[in-house]
Amino acid sequence: MTTNESWFNNKWRPAMAWSYLVICLFDFIGGPMMYAALYETFDKFVQWQPLTLRGGGIYHAAMLAILGVTAWGRTQEKLKMKMDEISGDIEVHRETNTFETIPQPPLENNNQTKTRRKNTR
Repeated sequence: MTTNESWFNNKWRPAMAWSYLVICLFDFIGGPMMYAALYETFDKFVQWQPLTLRGGGIYHAAMLAILGVTAWGRTQEKLKMKMDEISGDIEVHRETNTFETIPQPPLENNNQTKTRRKNTR
């Protein structure tokens, strides 16, 4: 997470997943339990119909698409950040999505390395 990223940009994916969980818990557990508890007030028994399954379950298909695509996108973001950390010799320009190689310091002369090894023994 960059320092200029707002709370909403950072936390909307988990917030959406939690809200979907709460909606599903109500629709498949809480709603039927409350409906059964209030059963005595009805003249005849009517079965609980989950609210999110009306309309062919489009709500669940939409949430699956939204959460699935954003989870995949976040994974790609994390992999890209990790690759940027590993390959420190590549600088990424986020605005233009271009890469630029950072010049590396020159390697030591092979003779100097051999001399140092002899002196350390």
